[in-house]
Amino acid sequence: MNDFIAKYQDQLSGTLAGFDRLVFRGTLWKNQLTGMSGYLWAHGLGAKDFGAHAEDISRRLKEASLAPVLAAGRPVRYLNSGKLDKQQIALQIAAEQGVAEGPICALTAVELCRSYAIQPNPNTQRPELAIAPRKCLFLYHYWMHPVVGFMSVRLQTWFPFPVHIYLNGREWLARQMDRAKIGYRRHDNGFTWVEDFQRAQTLLNEQ
Repeated sequence: MNDFIAKYQDQLSGTLAGFDRLVFRGTLWKNQLTGMSGYLWAHGLGAKDFGAHAEDISRRLKEASLAPVLAAGRPVRYLNSGKLDKQQIALQIAAEQGVAEGPICALTAVELCRSYAIQPNPNTQRPELAIAPRKCLFLYHYWMHPVVGFMSVRLQTWFPFPVHIYLNGREWLARQMDRAKIGYRRHDNGFTWVEDFQRAQTLLNEQ
């Protein structure tokens, strides 16, 4: 990037340095296997109880996660393929329905995940917990946030329920400049012109 700036310095009116896309990840345990084993022990559950317990918790999580979306009268759509461009679908819904703030929609899709399975111990043949690939339903929430703008959350609905929160630093900056009444032109995820680069950079630094 520095080489690009040096090469085209005479054609640039200014530069900005800050966050592009940000991803925050959360999960229940750092060590998935020992964490889940400790969880089962604390709840008085054995490996044989995992399946029924996990299904119950998963059902409750889905209901709790989607309840605010449904209460706000926003759509929840199931996608037959996890490969569809979910962000584009959400942006289209926001544009068509004029969503300027608040929840846009929730999209759901069955995708591969890293979770657990009950497998026989090769030595004792007793059932035990193991890390294994599987498929489960993922929930994708989309919002127009009053501060950071368009954002999303991806939630795996099966243990250990990892969650990813996606923000866009450029979207966030655009909202900051709107409030500060700084003029700009935006193309895709970049700015082709900013009225006051120094003030814009100050806003970026505040992020």
